[in-house]
Amino acid sequence: MGPDQIVQGNGRTRWRVHDLGWVITIPDGMRLRGGYGWVSESGSDGVSLYDVESGSGISFNVWGRELGRTIRTPAQSDQVQNAPLRDVGALFDQIVISLVRSP
Repeated sequence: MGPDQIVQGNGRTRWRVHDLGWVITIPDGMRLRGGYGWVSESGSDGVSLYDVESGSGISFNVWGRELGRTIRTPAQSDQVQNAPLRDVGALFDQIVISLVRSP
């Protein structure tokens, strides 16, 4: 899964994020867009993933540790006015739990 690539989850397929050494499983029916990586002023690297329907995002460092998330609701932007009513936080929890280091 690379930058701007949109992937439809099926709850089974593992996806390598960028060329990092870990993979995730995207919950069935969820569509994620890969974000671009970054290097902060402190020298830490990371990458974000975005829920296509809501615009919500979750960020990980290069070792696969969650750095944070932003959950957007339909009232917050035009992009999410027609977003399905679902618990994006719980879907992100499933992604975090699924993350494993890969060879």
